[in-house]
Amino acid sequence: MNQLQSQQQSTDMSQLLAQAERFCQERNFESALEIYQQVIAISEARVGPNHPDTTYAVQRLADCLYALNRFRDCLPLYQRLWEIIHVALGEGHSDSINLMFKIARAQEMIGSFQEARGTYEAAINTAQRSLSPNHELTKQLEGRLEVLLERIEENRRAAQLWKDNTARSPQPQVPAPGSPGGNLPPHLMQNVVLDEPGPDDVIAQAAASVAQAGFPPAQSAPASTPPAAPAPAAQPANPPAAPTFGGSGSFGASGTLSASGTLSASG
Repeated sequence: MNQLQSQQQSTDMSQLLAQAERFCQERNFESALEIYQQVIAISEARVGPNHPDTTYAVQRLADCLYALNRFRDCLPLYQRLWEIIHVALGEGHSDSINLMFKIARAQEMIGSFQEARGTYEAAINTAQRSLSPNHELTKQLEGRLEVLLERIEENRRAAQLWKDNTARSPQPQVPAPGSPGGNLPPHLMQNVVLDEPGPDDVIAQAAASVAQAGFPPAQSAPASTPPAAPAPAAQPANPPAAPTFGGSGSFGASGTLSASGTLSASG
């Protein structure tokens, strides 16, 4: 590649990045992430995967995915970035710690609470050793860990309550295999009644008693026509649409994506 081609690619990347940033400011993250994917492909081919131009585009792509609540997609990108950044800048650098924050947040959002707890604690320990006392990033990490621990405790209490309620509930008696009803499917076992006369047996016993008393047998009543089954309910012509879900996509207290991608405690 000659110098002119390299300069042209740099110009194209700058224009693409500027366009992606405008989309982010407009909260059009879907369009922005498509552009960041293009930039990553160009940058990796031109300068390699570990170059700052490439890692910046990867971070912005991950931030867009986070803003779209695609936490499982952004998590491996944050982990990839941390592997590069903590070697290049050191574990105690604020950018490395901030990436640990993002990793923990993504783990928390997909329900991996224990993994998130470990990441938060490691990030807090690193921040306390490396950053200035009462650093804002340390405070945010500590705040998020506190919220997570409360959530873990709530889940533990709910699970224990469910277990206690289940233990107090009477359990149905199921016939043993080989006994009457013991080989029926479970959903039919509840209908098995042992050693009780059926309706036909009761009628036969009543008829025998009447005959012994000398009364004439009762005339059989004409068979009645069973009522017709009700017609199925008509289906609405336009059934209601299934509800859709999605968050606001905010990434931080301000709801915007900054160039540094820094998280806030309320994010």
